[in-house]
Amino acid sequence: MNEQTTSLAQGGHARRRRALVTGAAVAALGTALIGGSTLVGGEGEPGDTTEIVLTPAAGGSSTEPASAQPASLGTDQALGADQASATDLAAVEGDAAPPWQDSQPPLPEGGMSPENPDLPNAWQIPDARPTGVDYLDGFGAPRMGMNYPRMVPVFDAMVCNTGADDVEPLAGQNWMYYLGDGTDLDADSVDIVVTGWEDSTAARDALRDDTMTFCVRDTEGDWQQLEWAEHEGDDDYLLYQAGSGTGLDHSLAIVRQGDYLVGVTVTGTRGEAKVGGAAEIASKMADNLEVLAPVHGRD
Repeated sequence: MNEQTTSLAQGGHARRRRALVTGAAVAALGTALIGGSTLVGGEGEPGDTTEIVLTPAAGGSSTEPASAQPASLGTDQALGADQASATDLAAVEGDAAPPWQDSQPPLPEGGMSPENPDLPNAWQIPDARPTGVDYLDGFGAPRMGMNYPRMVPVFDAMVCNTGADDVEPLAGQNWMYYLGDGTDLDADSVDIVVTGWEDSTAARDALRDDTMTFCVRDTEGDWQQLEWAEHEGDDDYLLYQAGSGTGLDHSLAIVRQGDYLVGVTVTGTRGEAKVGGAAEIASKMADNLEVLAPVHGRD
């Protein structure tokens, strides 16, 4: 693992490393797993979202009360370069439009981070970020975007490089949002990770059951599972809260769609907008993926 990837590969507690400059953090990507390298900062709260109420799920690991906000569905648009046929392309470019993407989502200043030619994604992941999500729109353009396969499925809440012999993602995409210059420890941040798997159901189960070994949970206390009101009993929609060890909370939303897991982490002080924002971003992104990725985004 080269020096530039060390901070990314650790997977968790990225908020302790706000002094990193995004460009330096992703200048050279080695073979290390890319983990929770969130840079946070800024003032004020991002946009509000439509309120829903989420309660701890039965059998959850904590009795701590929590409330939250919105939800929708999720999809992905990923066409493997070696698999994209004329029919696949027609499905994307034809009358099927992603339901939660009215325009091209903004890119980071300077564009996407360079991809690692020595470890490319197994297939191309489309940009399925939803537009019109008030909470996400409050951050403006992302500070970083990258495509790289060895991504931690849930940023800021897991640590990787465990040395365990376990399945890993075949493709990955990460978007990082934060406000200001990254020095305000109490400001919200959003990390969006899309990972593509040979068996996404097995990967989802490993995340849910805490049996994944190439990346493991690394939070202050257990992940508290919450009821996702619109998807009660659906294991493809998982919602959690967990402490960060820094006085802040992680709101975690995970949606399985086709070969993908969409993982959204909102980190900040506890509040309804955090859980609801994570849920809305993840579910709508999954919906978009289903339309945009006829090869890998559909079951």
